[in-house]
Amino acid sequence: METIKLVRTSLLAAFVARMDKLVSKAVKLNCESLVSYEVGGEVFKDTEDDVSKVSYTQVAVYGETPIIQGWQFLAVLEHKDGGTLVRTMSGDSTVPADYHKATPRCEHCNIDRYRKDTYLVQNTETKSIKQVGSSCLKDFTGHESPEQIAALFAEVAEMRGSEEYGETGCCNNPNRYDINFVVAMSIKLVRETGGYVSRANAGDESCSTSDRVYNDILAYRAAYKNMETELLK
Repeated sequence: METIKLVRTSLLAAFVARMDKLVSKAVKLNCESLVSYEVGGEVFKDTEDDVSKVSYTQVAVYGETPIIQGWQFLAVLEHKDGGTLVRTMSGDSTVPADYHKATPRCEHCNIDRYRKDTYLVQNTETKSIKQVGSSCLKDFTGHESPEQIAALFAEVAEMRGSEEYGETGCCNNPNRYDINFVVAMSIKLVRETGGYVSRANAGDESCSTSDRVYNDILAYRAAYKNMETELLK
């Protein structure tokens, strides 16, 4: 499955580093053909003030959950005191509502005991779903490291759906300002001050035109939005 994400350009290095770790894990588990990513081009999105833009980079994330002996991993169920946390492994998978309140049972051995995690697997032909404990997962799937595979693809699914590196991610991503707006601000200040002042000519008690433009943009960028049309006539 392919998911196209918009990653803040300032957070791209962190996103790529995390994806590289997941790809390395996939190689160790002989699943390297099922996990990958591809960095695309840069795009800009307007901010609320309508005069600046934020830089994003398109990233395609690929993650195809493996099928082992006719069974495909569907989700990890983390059993906590407050309830059950469902971590799906595929963006298009739907976990039946009953499993969101499931106890840590195993439908393979039917032994009732405490389990931190259980796993949902689905038969690719019958579409039946089984909840299996970690101890039985190896016998059930026949794979040497089924828990690690389940954890890997749960994390890949989280990377595909997470907004941590997107619009809601925290960062110091610099805004890109509209060139017409910057020119309008510069014209206004030059007219008000009687001329252009370079940084080299600005003394200790004065400020260069470029610095004043930057400071005014930060303080008044929304107020001056409508100014560019008239000043640039």
